[in-house]
Amino acid sequence: MLKDFQNFSMERCKALILEYQEERKEEQFALLLARFDKYLLYVIHELRRKWKYLQSEELQELYHTSILGFHKGLIAFKPHLPVTMIIPVLKAYIKSEMVINYSYKDKEICFGQGSEIDLQTTTENAISASLVLSFIAEREDLSQKEKDLIKMRFEEELTIKEIAVKHNVTVGAIYQKLNRTLKKIRKGMAE
Repeated sequence: MLKDFQNFSMERCKALILEYQEERKEEQFALLLARFDKYLLYVIHELRRKWKYLQSEELQELYHTSILGFHKGLIAFKPHLPVTMIIPVLKAYIKSEMVINYSYKDKEICFGQGSEIDLQTTTENAISASLVLSFIAEREDLSQKEKDLIKMRFEEELTIKEIAVKHNVTVGAIYQKLNRTLKKIRKGMAE
């Protein structure tokens, strides 16, 4: 019997993810992978554009790596999370898997410039940034300025100094605003 996996609702996907976490049946994984296949390719394209060291990698190798991240994301997805968090969780784990497998290439590119990547920190940052960005989109207690600040810092990956120059304020002011906003977000996530 053929299933119309492309038109699965996110609620159906969540149910299938929870089933897969319990039963680990290959058919469930195959349906979920078929449903999110184009999304994996989108994430790969986005990361290749952002991270120069991935541009020389074969698309098929990147795709296989993204499947590993996808699998880890399925396993890590928490049942209490809303369906709107499926995509951000999957993206975070795909990015994390890319960092784990390919960040040494960035070290090779940067070698001699004195910049090394701390793999653990980079992986945690990839996961944290994706989750924070998805979480703030739903927050009503954050002002648009606070949301924009978080997006500039984590999505656009601007430094504090670049943000300060862009807004014509001091670096200290941006640090304070960012810290207050992150405290609000942490409090909301804890609740």
